Amino acid sequence: MASIGLVAAVVWQVGGFSTDPNPPATPTQTTVTDEPTTGPSDPTEQPTETPTNSESETPTGDATDGSEPSTPPETETETPPMAWSPDQLPVCGEPFALPDADLALTVETGPDGPVAPGGVFQSAVENPTATAVSGSAASPFAVVVNDGVVVATQTNFVLQGGEGTPILALSSGGESQLPVVIPPGCDGGELSPGRYETFVLVALGSANTDGSVMMGAGGPWALDIADDGSDGQDWSRTLPVGGVPFPDVCGDSWDLGEPSTGMELELVHDVRSPRSASDDIEGDVRITTTKAMTDVVLYTHILILQDGVQVSAPVPANDNVMRVFMSPSASLTARIYSGLTGCDGALLPAGEYEAAVLLLGSDGTTPQVVARSELMPLVIE
Repeated sequence: MASIGLVAAVVWQVGGFSTDPNPPATPTQTTVTDEPTTGPSDPTEQPTETPTNSESETPTGDATDGSEPSTPPETETETPPMAWSPDQLPVCGEPFALPDADLALTVETGPDGPVAPGGVFQSAVENPTATAVSGSAASPFAVVVNDGVVVATQTNFVLQGGEGTPILALSSGGESQLPVVIPPGCDGGELSPGRYETFVLVALGSANTDGSVMMGAGGPWALDIADDGSDGQDWSRTLPVGGVPFPDVCGDSWDLGEPSTGMELELVHDVRSPRSASDDIEGDVRITTTKAMTDVVLYTHILILQDGVQVSAPVPANDNVMRVFMSPSASLTARIYSGLTGCDGALLPAGEYEAAVLLLGSDGTTPQVVARSELMPLVIE
């Protein structure tokens, strides 16, 4: 999988890092939004769209023309944001300390052992509030100080929302591990080996309709920049245990087992039937987990069957990838989309079909089904 690198931008708000996810069909990033997408697009290796930082409380979806939407999950109540003023942000060559403020998130841990210059360490971020939070732009970064003075930090702060940015979902009291990148030194080069201290700041674009920013911070912790040539701490993406391999072969019988990953997928809206083959399926799903999900690449797919045989086109190359960090009992909303095309790329003929929404995970090899809906009747007129 791709490495993790810092992203710089031009807004003063707190910033983040970005990676290039690499699932098998080369989708690149999902945008969690309440507006329909325009359909699959060509695969890219670099960010192509900017997700919004909010999710709708009443997302639009596929239930129209008289069909009834399923009952959506209870909407999370708003968590009061805490935004820092510019004079509280770290500045190279100046002293830095955490502000005396009640932040929405807390950072509980710092480095655990030596870290290579420009390397990555894990930091636990907790939601101490009474309500669940989620957002599409969690952006942790380190502020490195020596004798209390900033010697390494980001110089341009933005709540990064491009592809590869983590999506963080925390239940009340929930915690998730996030990767934190050591920034370049204030002189533009890598930090010299030695002993420093580091703070960790995190910004989360909230799921609240006002698009507010939630802030979190912790530290200082001891930071040892490795001087032995080692890579220091490692970070790698994972797949949920209990997924079911998905070969995605047109014309095959569908004999898919039941995933046991602890993840569940619930349709926010019913898939309307009957419908025309030219009427794309669009909507939202709610994803929940009973287990911690740390840096998991996920994307949705709609599978169409006829007489138990897969007749829909394979997973298209698109921009519907999520890089998620979730605590147990957390949930988030994702978008689903499918054109009603067959194995040959043409519109499916009129007839009776079945459809299932799949949540796929990838580590760059064969995708796995980590959650799925039940089969639903689908009539194409």
